[in-house]
Amino acid sequence: MDGNVRQSSIVVAERLGKSFVSGDGTSTPVFEDLSFGASGGMTAITGPSGCGKSTLLYCLSDLRREMFGC
Repeated sequence: MDGNVRQSSIVVAERLGKSFVSGDGTSTPVFEDLSFGASGGMTAITGPSGCGKSTLLYCLSDLRREMFGC
């Protein structure tokens, strides 16, 4: 991620990834290699139902620790 974005952002996510594993061991990725920065003001995370918006917010809030990335 660009150094200027990192310095001016309140929230920075770099190369985040999250997958869910079903009962039969099949892994389903929710998002992979996700990077972004959010600065002051209003930021919206939009998308269709089931695309991972809430999962991303849980990961960013540290309520879900089983993700990868920083």
